[in-house]
Amino acid sequence: MKIKHLLCAMLFLIIAICNAGTEGIAEKSELPVLLRIEADFEVSDTTGYAPLTVQFRDLTSGNPSAWEWDFENDGILDSFERNPLWTFMEAGVYSVSLTVLEEGTSEISTILKTDLINVIPIIDGLVAFYPFNGNAEDYSVNEYDGVAVGAILTEDRYGNPECAYEFQADGGHVEIPYNLFADGFPFSVAFWFKANTFEHNYHVTFGSKTWDGGGEDVYYSLAQSNVGKDHVSFHLGNGNGGGPQHRISYHGFYTFSLHQWYQVIFIVDNMYMDEGRMLVNGEDIEFEHVSGSATSVDFSGGTFDIGATKCNGHSYSGEFPLLDGAIDDFYIFNRLLTDEEIEEIYNPGLMADFSAEPLTGFSPLTVQFTDLSSPFYPATSWQWDFDGDNQIDSYTQNPVHTYNEEGLYTVKLRVYSQYLNYADTEVKEDYIEVISGLMYGDIDDNRLVESVDAALALMYSVGLDPIPEDPLPWEDWRQLQADVDQNGEVGAVDGAYILQYVVGIIDELPVENVYRTENYITIYNDSDYLYLSSDQKISSLHYNITDWQEITLSVADVLCPNGLYFQNENQLAMAAAEGFSGTFLRIPYLSDDLSGSSITMEIECDGFKDRVIYTFTEKVPAMTGLNAVYPNPFNPQTTIEYQLAKSGKVNIMAFNIKGQKVAVLVDEVQNAGKQAFIWDATGMNSGIYLIRLTSDSSSETCKVVLLK
Repeated sequence: MKIKHLLCAMLFLIIAICNAGTEGIAEKSELPVLLRIEADFEVSDTTGYAPLTVQFRDLTSGNPSAWEWDFENDGILDSFERNPLWTFMEAGVYSVSLTVLEEGTSEISTILKTDLINVIPIIDGLVAFYPFNGNAEDYSVNEYDGVAVGAILTEDRYGNPECAYEFQADGGHVEIPYNLFADGFPFSVAFWFKANTFEHNYHVTFGSKTWDGGGEDVYYSLAQSNVGKDHVSFHLGNGNGGGPQHRISYHGFYTFSLHQWYQVIFIVDNMYMDEGRMLVNGEDIEFEHVSGSATSVDFSGGTFDIGATKCNGHSYSGEFPLLDGAIDDFYIFNRLLTDEEIEEIYNPGLMADFSAEPLTGFSPLTVQFTDLSSPFYPATSWQWDFDGDNQIDSYTQNPVHTYNEEGLYTVKLRVYSQYLNYADTEVKEDYIEVISGLMYGDIDDNRLVESVDAALALMYSVGLDPIPEDPLPWEDWRQLQADVDQNGEVGAVDGAYILQYVVGIIDELPVENVYRTENYITIYNDSDYLYLSSDQKISSLHYNITDWQEITLSVADVLCPNGLYFQNENQLAMAAAEGFSGTFLRIPYLSDDLSGSSITMEIECDGFKDRVIYTFTEKVPAMTGLNAVYPNPFNPQTTIEYQLAKSGKVNIMAFNIKGQKVAVLVDEVQNAGKQAFIWDATGMNSGIYLIRLTSDSSSETCKVVLLK
């Protein structure tokens, strides 16, 4: 049961106790003491490669009865179990929260463990990675952990203590009980090293080699590298015995200095190094085949050692001088590295990087930031400064930030890698541009919201081009300011909201979408016109006649005087601040045979969209009502058009604004169909008058203005 449901149950229980009266309460000398709870939990794993499955175990004190887990701290509840199992599919650092409720009480407790789960991305083809940060563990998904035998921890190239291994030429090495070249060709090896001495001209940096039991120069497999004062070398063997015919050696030429860190990379495609490479500090060096004629290599057996090459399974041969120096950040891949990867591995200064979307926009501007740190030095923590004030704004890997003020913002990201014990910072000056906030409804951008802005929205919705300097479609910022209902479109409903804002019906733009849930438009025809009517007041209408059969349509007449409208070919958009109703629009038409005439019309009424297929009829109108009063305002005459659904008594009267009757215009029995008369208001005062039509079936009123 969800916590909110339990809270409701507790509330009903309290009400029931209160309604039971005071007699029962008086029998109690004191209220029961509620047990308090304190949320807590533990996890099976905090670090691992994606996808990472973690077992969560509830450690809450007290007697919890409901649990709500949010494994990604994104506000979305992921589990209601007590001890759930959850799989993190994507790499990243996750904060986890748990909320619990104690049974029989209303006590709630929440705990948030920040940056609890670190999900590491899997690097394609990475066989092993030894950062030597305090140990010889493999940080790849394969977990080929090594054991330091005689090697001691020392400073790495950044001066971090106990983050590299030093080998003192006395048997010290890192032993790995697995041949890391077991996948065969191709492979790549990358590592950092420094030499304390070149007394023996060269030193073994790593090797995969197994000798025969008698210690003879016969090996089952060989892949070994040496570093000398003026070269690096790489050796491969076929496992058939000693001698140059059973091995092949390549030398790369480079002069090394003592006590200085260098990065060496071997990229080995096959025995003959057809596309192979040797690199020092990220740059290719010349190399050549110097000896040996082996044509194959056997990687099926043997172990792997860093800082030495094992002989006889347990000792080390004096033939190959052991390394007197240090090694750090040792990689092996079962594929060839690309130039981009070589640069990333060599230069951790490129580790910190990020992107953002969008880079510019109006305030408030919400920006998605994406961490682009190098995958070969995975970041394990992030510190974002979104506005260049040296204050940390987020510790999330890929945060979202909203800028509320205009300006140019410098963004800084500091990333840290626990694998390297190394941090890097990327600063992008004037990276985010926030433009002065949107002024919704101000389409012409004069910093005022006026009726003309509503007109521009209506014109835009029917495909007219109201702003020549900004041809359709408008620039994004103008469309955003015009879209006052924030539905992603500019339409007649936006024009209506702008008019309502101008006259004070609403006091704020943008507005929340409150659309009609059905189409309130009635369509009918007589022998001359197609009419649109509504028995409810509506604020906006947009129609587009997309198809017509056996009929010719003309320009529409808008019959309501209190709104704006624009037409373009077969489209029309109209809006009114106070709305309109009754028969508000008519479209003249011609047709030789109404029995075959029809139109298809896309209608949007106050935001509700509908598709209507209307078939014309020879019959009289289906409803009684006022069609039009024109001109309006008038002086002193105006024509009043109306229609009758059936024959009968009709009464049309005029009233002043106080509701006093001033004239009886029609009072007789009339035939069904379209009717009209002219009201001559000579001798009457200027002002607003109401025209009321009453028949046996309906009553309708419209407003007219007499101006003298």
